[in-house]
Amino acid sequence: MKQGIKEIEHLADPTQGEVRIGTIEPVSPVLSEIICRVTRRHPRVTYDVTVGDTDMLVRKLRERSLDVVLTRWNALTQADDLAAETLYTSTLAIMADKSHPLANGKRLPLPDLMRERWALSPPDSFFGRIVVELFQRRQLPLP
Repeated sequence: MKQGIKEIEHLADPTQGEVRIGTIEPVSPVLSEIICRVTRRHPRVTYDVTVGDTDMLVRKLRERSLDVVLTRWNALTQADDLAAETLYTSTLAIMADKSHPLANGKRLPLPDLMRERWALSPPDSFFGRIVVELFQRRQLPLP
């Protein structure tokens, strides 16, 4: 009911209202800058920001407790009920200490790195599922 009242108030005066935004930790500094800039133009708009993992944020978006979510997006994720727009793309990278024998500047194919030690997100997490799918596409076991 409170949300309905806020929406009616916003219709009466579109220069005020509340935007409920979900984001992941790495994107929060970008979101902070966006909010600072928008606030200068629309000082009567308030923001409620939720920081969490993508699965939780998308669930809240579907439940309508968030208006918008800024997160990493996996194109393989089925989301016929959501509209998504890519703001920028980033590349996944495998990283090692500069002194590591494999860090000689030469690009190595993924199969050549399978015997190395890895630190990965849990396979049931959002990012973990992306990594699992990447290894599956290359028909490699998860390290």
